[in-house]
Amino acid sequence: MRYLSFLSLIALAALVGCGGKEQCLMTGSNESKTAIFQKGEKGSGEMFTGTTWVRMLVTDKDKAYDTQAYNVVFEPGARTFWHSHPGGQILFVTSGKGFYQEKGKTARPLVKGDVVEIPPNLVHWHGASKDQEFVHLGVSARNDKGPANWHGAVTAEEYGEAINGK
Repeated sequence: MRYLSFLSLIALAALVGCGGKEQCLMTGSNESKTAIFQKGEKGSGEMFTGTTWVRMLVTDKDKAYDTQAYNVVFEPGARTFWHSHPGGQILFVTSGKGFYQEKGKTARPLVKGDVVEIPPNLVHWHGASKDQEFVHLGVSARNDKGPANWHGAVTAEEYGEAINGK
């Protein structure tokens, strides 16, 4: 029941958006569009390669939902490091083109409307294609199990192999 309430909250936030504020406009793609959420703070070089912005939407500081939600904007070529979430993660792609790859598997292209359900403790990365911005809402579930574990950068070679021909 909490999960459904939380998803309803995200849907409502998406409808409300950021009220047309100038900082909600996103650039870097061939088409002009308005973002659902503001870009947020620049991502850390300890978790991302390239330029990213992270806006925390639900921090769950009061531990009421056992969930965090965030909007992440990736410039072309930007990506997360290899990481895993002890409680699992869900990605909702809202714009652009990106990729998702589990350690040891082939990368999967992602576009607006795609949803990725990532089981607990599965090592993976996600990020933008080399020529398009990529935006997703992320949900980290069951935060009582601990924060994300970071396993190092996705190398340029790994990234190139993952996106080659896709």
